[in-house]
Amino acid sequence: MAGGFGYFGDLVSSTRWVRTFKSYVLVYKYAGSSVLTFPFMIPGEHQRRLLDFQKILSDHNVPNKVFLNHPDHRRKTTDFWARKGLVERSLSSGFYVISAALSFCDRVRVYGFWPFDRDRRGRPLGYHYGVGPRDRGQDNPWHRMDREFYKLVELHAKGIIELVTKPCS
Repeated sequence: MAGGFGYFGDLVSSTRWVRTFKSYVLVYKYAGSSVLTFPFMIPGEHQRRLLDFQKILSDHNVPNKVFLNHPDHRRKTTDFWARKGLVERSLSSGFYVISAALSFCDRVRVYGFWPFDRDRRGRPLGYHYGVGPRDRGQDNPWHRMDREFYKLVELHAKGIIELVTKPCS
């Protein structure tokens, strides 16, 4: 759910997003699931919203529990991957979530992690970090998605994760 609040509007002033989120949870049978958030990755208003997320869900009888990452976890995760050869200015939120999943899931299947401008058939792809070439996976000064992707390919080859890069059927 990292960065996914755009679908639910303004967390602080609107209850529309709560109804939408609750409906999503119930329709797709995620009522027993947990929501992992990372409020300590980005300071400011976004952080405040994530820190308030559990209370807001509880106030509206949404059955999910919210877990927060520890403030030191991102640094320790970055240090861990640096020791494994992935030295980055900052890990992307996607790679960070995959790292978190590896620490508490028995099986990790990764969809949609593709850092290139074109798909396997050569068709142009949109990119969620922005429209300019500077923000794209291979050119982003903060997140080198291509290097993260190659690390995921390595984990896939070792059987640690399942990396799905073909269209879902």
